[in-house]
Amino acid sequence: MVFLRGEGVIYFLRKVIGEMKDMIRRFGVPLLLLSLGLVWLGGCASLYTRISKGELRVESQMSDTVFLDPLSPADRIVFVDVRNTTGKTGLDSVHGTLLGVFQRRGYEVTTDPTKARVMVQVNFLSMERTSEGAARSALDGGYGSPAGFELGALGAAIGSGGNDKNTTGAVGGALLGGLIGTLFDANTHDVTYAMVSDIQLSMRSDKDLTYKGKQNLSQGSSGSEVVKYDRKLPWIRYRTRVVTTANKVNLELNEAVPAMSGDLANTLGGLL
Repeated sequence: MVFLRGEGVIYFLRKVIGEMKDMIRRFGVPLLLLSLGLVWLGGCASLYTRISKGELRVESQMSDTVFLDPLSPADRIVFVDVRNTTGKTGLDSVHGTLLGVFQRRGYEVTTDPTKARVMVQVNFLSMERTSEGAARSALDGGYGSPAGFELGALGAAIGSGGNDKNTTGAVGGALLGGLIGTLFDANTHDVTYAMVSDIQLSMRSDKDLTYKGKQNLSQGSSGSEVVKYDRKLPWIRYRTRVVTTANKVNLELNEAVPAMSGDLANTLGGLL
């Protein structure tokens, strides 16, 4: 964020007043009034953003619907495994939040997967500041797809500078860009954070199930190996992706993470 203080404010105001005088001298009052009108519109837009996005909004969406069979009270034993591959700190608290949600739903939590009837595995793939459109793309990709984001430019330059002193671009663009960008947009950002989680839910089966798999293993730069295998496991597995977003004006990551973690935990708790 950009903040002006002390001598910086005085310098900025002098520059603006100087530009306004120069515009009046060169182009007359109408262009100045147009500039001030655009500044006023910019201020209204920022005010609207602050009002409409002033409260934190958090939501979680699943890429695929998962239905687990109901369990008797005696079989409600869950094992929870949470992995964080984002490189971001602060997500470790999700494990404890998940345990609390499951316990409130009548599940016994175990640290021994061989005793569990249900296994919940969570892998955090990405936690980034991004756009709502990019978050939707990560959700549409589904389980196992890439989860990286590309954050677009936070603002655009206003005005197109030119070498011709008789054009309005250089002076008008500088004035409008400085006023709108500094006075309004600099301290009003519509911020969205997105957390991408791949989820594997497993229910213990009364019989072992046969899983057939194949792996392609690289051998240096010119060779490869293909490994095929059969494996018997007592688990029926379901996979989905959950994308949790948090949106607010000037939202900071340390405010977003706890709210997003709680919303994800409630979403997963609703599956059991």
